[in-house]
Amino acid sequence: MLRVYLIRYIDSNAGSEGIVTIEGETFLSLELPWRDNLSSYSCIPTGIYLCKWWKSPSKGFCYRVYDVPGRDYILIHSATFAGDRKKGLLSDLRGCIALGKSRGTYKGQRGIFISRPSIIRFNSILNKQDFLLEITNAGNYSSTS
Repeated sequence: MLRVYLIRYIDSNAGSEGIVTIEGETFLSLELPWRDNLSSYSCIPTGIYLCKWWKSPSKGFCYRVYDVPGRDYILIHSATFAGDRKKGLLSDLRGCIALGKSRGTYKGQRGIFISRPSIIRFNSILNKQDFLLEITNAGNYSSTS
């Protein structure tokens, strides 16, 4: 089975930033900050997860991450922000994973950009195939919260 790798390298109130690699192609990732796996407020724990093509009622067809401990409906979709809402930051995510091609600041907050085309490309590479998503934290991954 195809394996996709997500390596997180920074965690801040504006989100967990990482890199996703698949078939020699690289995407930037953005997730909620680590908040002890709290549903709707945290990125998911490191681990290996099965992902399947799925029709979301709100996002349409996308990849869904299965068997996340204590969590459900984790999707891979487009977004711009993943800030800690409890600290008043903007967030388009509730535990899901966003992909993009660049990072920067918009509306005074760090975010990810060129997300929709990145998701389209990611989905095109995978072509509705199931895959394993392996999430790890880089050796220098640390919280700046």
